[in-house]
Amino acid sequence: GINRVETDDGQIYDHMIPYIQTLLADYKQTLGIDPQQTLRKYSVPFSKEAANTPDALNPSDLFERFPNYDPLHFVASLLYLTRCVRPDIAYATHFLGRAVSRWTAMHDRCLRQLFGYLEHTVNLVLLLPKRNSFSIETCFLFSRSDADHAGELSTSKSTSGYCCFIRDAAN
Repeated sequence: GINRVETDDGQIYDHMIPYIQTLLADYKQTLGIDPQQTLRKYSVPFSKEAANTPDALNPSDLFERFPNYDPLHFVASLLYLTRCVRPDIAYATHFLGRAVSRWTAMHDRCLRQLFGYLEHTVNLVLLLPKRNSFSIETCFLFSRSDADHAGELSTSKSTSGYCCFIRDAAN
């Protein structure tokens, strides 16, 4: 779950480092990767280069090679992580979430890149405002949303998103 840490100077941060380490170990075990072996380091959780390869649209062969391979399990776990403390992986996670019913070799590569990114950024945390600088009486909530309304031409599916922010009016 979520771990909350408060430093001596009143700074608060949330993290899920043990959860990420368990998820990485599960991924490596499923694919027969040595737990001590580090995945390739990526500076971003998703890149179009991983998606644009000659065999990108071929069905994944990992289902045949690894009977316990279940991308839905990994994507669901990543969605939980994204919602709790890692908004930096939201785009990549949602990209993979849209593909669980038609998983291809490209999605295998994107998932591996995302896990490589997570392994090398496991210590990123969600920083929260100091307690003494935040007052519920002076804060307000605002949100932003966007949608592309049938932006996927082949299926007429829409993509939408939203962000909610809490702001202290005193600062």
